[in-house]
Amino acid sequence: MPRFLFTPRWILGHVIVLLVVAGCVVAGFWQLDRLDQRRSLNARVERRLTLAPRPLDQVITRRSRIDP
Repeated sequence: MPRFLFTPRWILGHVIVLLVVAGCVVAGFWQLDRLDQRRSLNARVERRLTLAPRPLDQVITRRSRIDP
């Protein structure tokens, strides 16, 4: 085994590369989770778009009304 592979510079370089790889893997899983959240939100919006409109009096509660 070559001795230069055990110098501090090579060891530090490999540690940095491993940290970058781990960061990319974590970012990839975050992206997949974000995709799942986005698809869920889009499906909820599409379901709500198919609902029949409701009268405004049923939608607004007494607390949210502005009294003159």
